Amino acid sequence: MAQKQHVVYESDLSGKAIEDNDAPTVSFGWDGKDYEIDLTSKEAEDFYKVMEKYLSVARKVTGKAKSTKSASKGKSNAAEVRAWAESNGIEVPARGRIPQSVIDQFESASA
Repeated sequence: MAQKQHVVYESDLSGKAIEDNDAPTVSFGWDGKDYEIDLTSKEAEDFYKVMEKYLSVARKVTGKAKSTKSASKGKSNAAEVRAWAESNGIEVPARGRIPQSVIDQFESASA
């Protein structure tokens, strides 16, 4: 005789038991990071109700790679930043990463 395995999950929010046929995993993004949470059906419904207010006015991002924090600050060309820094007596490495403080100074001066 075959035995059926009964799986019981727990809500990440409340710790309540969730039957395997009622285990919505909610995926969402926040501040550039992706998250998942297991919720009961009622908790998931509440989550969606709260989020609907924000989602109804938000812009959906599709087909783009996520930008990094430094890339979103500006589109400064490394050669331009190095030339500007040298002309202003600021030491920067000839190769490699330019310190963010130097990029910030360059962008402030260029604004």
